[in-house]
Parts: sequence; structure tokens; C-alpha cells
Amino acid sequence: MNEQQLKELALIAQQHPPGTTARRIALSKLIDSIYRSSKLCYPYKGQFPKLYKHIYEEAVQDLFLYLCKNIDQYDSQRSEFMTWVNMLLSQRFFKEAIPKIVEEYQEIHSEICVS
Repeated sequence: MNEQQLKELALIAQQHPPGTTARRIALSKLIDSIYRSSKLCYPYKGQFPKLYKHIYEEAVQDLFLYLCKNIDQYDSQRSEFMTWVNMLLSQRFFKEAIPKIVEEYQEIHSEICVS
């Protein structure tokens, strides 16, 4: 799916009131299309060699939840849709996922070492 089609799905979702079936359907299509598009960026690639996949998956999950709850925050006059999505992923959700995953890893690792 190209940028214009993703943007159209986002704008369709915005047209429906929160909580409606039509909005949920539009958001489901949008999230699925983003996931399948291969257009999501990979911030900080090469860092966190053992944990990168887990950090990335956590960040993407949080991003998708945010999009479902806050799709109205997207302003098509300010940026392209995937530019906005990738900015959120790299500047917010990836950074937020790092300490969560690192902390979980350290807890699991310390439990294994103590046992």
C-alpha cells in the first residue's frame, strides 16, 4: 500500500466518531496496512544487539495503540502520514520502550543468576 492509500485510510478513520464500529474497522485496516507496508522505520538500528527485536516490537505495539486512540492528532496539512507515524515511532515509542525492555531483561537475567 502506498503513502496516499495509508493517508486516505487515516482520514477515513478520522471521519467516524470514536468508539463506532466504522472507526474501529477503518483503524484495523489502517494498522494492518501499516504493518504490511514495510514502511515503518527501524530507529537506532545496530544498537541493543540482544534486545533490539524486543524493543522494536514493544515500540510498534505501543505506536499502534496510540494510533487507535489518537488518530485525530494526525494533521494531513502538516506532514505525510508515514512521516508522522515514523516520527512517533523513533522519537517517542522506541525511546520509551528501551528502559522497559532493558529493565525486564535485567530482572530476568538477575533471577536466572540467583537461582
